[in-house]
Amino acid sequence: MFLAFGGLLVMFYGVLLIGALWGNILALFAAICFSIFTIILRMNKNIDMLPCLLMSGVIAMALSLFQKMGSLQISSNDFFLCFILGAVLSGFVNFCFVFATRHLIAAEVTLFFFIEIALSPFWVWLFLNEYTTFNTLIGGKIILISILLRSIYLLLIKRKIN
Repeated sequence: MFLAFGGLLVMFYGVLLIGALWGNILALFAAICFSIFTIILRMNKNIDMLPCLLMSGVIAMALSLFQKMGSLQISSNDFFLCFILGAVLSGFVNFCFVFATRHLIAAEVTLFFFIEIALSPFWVWLFLNEYTTFNTLIGGKIILISILLRSIYLLLIKRKIN
């Protein structure tokens, strides 16, 4: 977890230097809310929480539409990209995350979710042809390596037990 967190810090190092205090406060608040969400999911692993995931998406969509009603000008290409990111990629990852909380401890599920963060630069490059900073690439590699090392460690422990 510490290695993955270190990778996350490397990814955001440049942003922290810029001094975007409000954005950093919101990011911290989002991380705290995500941690609470993970704990709630894990504590209620016998309850199907997928409808909760769907409802949260519908509520977020409704609030967004209400806030920008009539003033949102978006091209069909941008709308398609938003749909791919929000409904397909993010929806799939969140579905896997909710499902994984039934079988893994909260810390391991959080490591699983770090995969989405580490692969975000790849999705931006693939769909939008944008390039990322060197820190983002290095941080993503650190996150993926930490998840790989944790997986190898768990496999070795299971072999010793069996």
